[in-house]
Amino acid sequence: MLQSALKQHLNYPEKLVDTYFISLTMKGTESLIPGLPSLGRIGKPDFISLVKGAMRAYEREFKELDIHLIDEVLDMTAYIERVLSMPGGCLLLAGRSGIGRKASTQLVSQLLNMEFFSPNINRDYGMKEFKRDLKVVLQKTGIEANKTCLYIEDHQLLKDDYLELINSLISAGEVPGLYTPEELEPLLAQIKDEMGNQYECRTVFEFFVSRVKKYLSIVYSADNKHPKF
Repeated sequence: MLQSALKQHLNYPEKLVDTYFISLTMKGTESLIPGLPSLGRIGKPDFISLVKGAMRAYEREFKELDIHLIDEVLDMTAYIERVLSMPGGCLLLAGRSGIGRKASTQLVSQLLNMEFFSPNINRDYGMKEFKRDLKVVLQKTGIEANKTCLYIEDHQLLKDDYLELINSLISAGEVPGLYTPEELEPLLAQIKDEMGNQYECRTVFEFFVSRVKKYLSIVYSADNKHPKF
């Protein structure tokens, strides 16, 4: 039944070999399921050339990516693309270190025109600096409406409290107490006019949170061999 449906609706070959499903092949197409990207089929050679093009663009702009396009990396890139193409799609990537999770996420961010942000940890980094980084990400998403990927690795979560803040962002789109009222007022004033053009949200803060939920994707990368995993 599944095979005949695939043949009829997706013009599918006999076997599920060397084929990937990603949203990029269906850009601008209305999705059948609201809130989910419309996925299209792409063959392996075309997918490799698409990824290579993104790699060249990324390396020109930022730095060289030490990544080899083996089957496992291509599979992971397709998985990540499907999730990050959803509004507010978040991911937990668990596995051994060194299998290319970060590089694949950077590649997908390049493909989807998303900003990639990861905390820069140093010796003096603490809760104050972590909150400052979260404010940068909320500015990009809630105020500037830029699609942004916040990439967190387990070694960056220096305290359990950091995880609570990340959890709050994923579940509610906000971090209670992150801003003082004095900080929040001028921030929200920037989107007051845009808020008037929609009817879903009743307050400017509610509008701000809805934009964070829509434009922020959080990717948490964890080593499953770590004793604290």
